[in-house]
Amino acid sequence: EDARRRNIPTLGICFGAQILTHAFGGRVEKDEARAEVGTFLVTKTGEGSDDELFRDLPPSFDAQLGHKDHLTVLPAGAVHLASSERSVHQAWKFTDAPVYALTFHPELDQDGVLYRVDYYASEYKLTPDVIASMRAALRPSPEASTILKKFLNTFSGEDSMWKNAQENP
Repeated sequence: EDARRRNIPTLGICFGAQILTHAFGGRVEKDEARAEVGTFLVTKTGEGSDDELFRDLPPSFDAQLGHKDHLTVLPAGAVHLASSERSVHQAWKFTDAPVYALTFHPELDQDGVLYRVDYYASEYKLTPDVIASMRAALRPSPEASTILKKFLNTFSGEDSMWKNAQENP
């Protein structure tokens, strides 16, 4: 809440998105039947197509995911940016502050997901057959990974709109 009030660039990923959603009055619900672990197609909303971080991405893109908790109600004032087949709210932001929440993992590649699948296999109750199926379904997600660099350049770089707004209110 303080970061939003002070206009500090904030990017919550996965559990970070859940924390931001909850902190600002949204709702997060556990739903193991809709768990997303592996590579999934994420689709931008109309607002996502206009957003600084998402606009250069294709309408739908592959992303790495690893969660069984879903954002079911966004906070008041949040703008919905992206969804997937199993989870309606994959990304949101506030328009009054540089605060973004992503349930997908732009920092992970296929190897990162494989490591997590092996590490969490017992917690997610994954059988060897399920793990083999997940491994076979993993795909590269180069578009999703561009969001991290875009966030840093947009809000921290020398020519960032956030820095310019702070220097020229």
